[in-house]
Amino acid sequence: MLHSIHLFSSDRYWLEHLQMVLTGSMPELRRHCHQDLSVLQALRQCPDNHIVVVDCSTLATVDLTQFKTCAWQWLAVCDSDGDEVQIQMLLDGYAGVVAKSMPLDRYPRVLRGLIKSEIWFSRQVTAFAIRRYQQSTPSSPETMLFMLSQMDLTKRQKQLVQQILQGKSNQEIADTLFISVHTVKSHVSQLLAKFGVESRQGLIKELLQYETH
Repeated sequence: MLHSIHLFSSDRYWLEHLQMVLTGSMPELRRHCHQDLSVLQALRQCPDNHIVVVDCSTLATVDLTQFKTCAWQWLAVCDSDGDEVQIQMLLDGYAGVVAKSMPLDRYPRVLRGLIKSEIWFSRQVTAFAIRRYQQSTPSSPETMLFMLSQMDLTKRQKQLVQQILQGKSNQEIADTLFISVHTVKSHVSQLLAKFGVESRQGLIKELLQYETH
């Protein structure tokens, strides 16, 4: 499926330089720059799977409830990417948050993650999202056991999945399962490969999607 990246910002200097970075590092993708949000509604008519980058430091934050039927990935660029900002954007439906001060040459990595349906939040914020999800799902333990029973995973990998979905760090998992941090990292790497993702956040998103199927 084709991907188009739409960059929204009234900061023309930032737009132009980010466009140059993406032209050089992601030439296969169609890129569009906009200095206001007026074209968003029209984009619904396009068949592409859009990656939408909104510079919230110069433009209004987009109400994503209007776009629930669109399979788009939204990245918010904010003055700060502190946990409070990330949590608010996560609750609003964004797939990730970066600070406006982030070097432009890091955007290709972030955008490639979004194209793979990964998320871009800190580990602390991801753990918050998992806890919130679990609290809103009364049958969470039963659902988890059923989900794990359907997965082609080893017993140890299933234990790792449970720990990861509880938002635990590698050290906390190692302490709980009485294994070394090195062993935890090895199992996590195997899980990343198995689910075809490149980050822990991407793995968590895949697992949560699996649980809702």
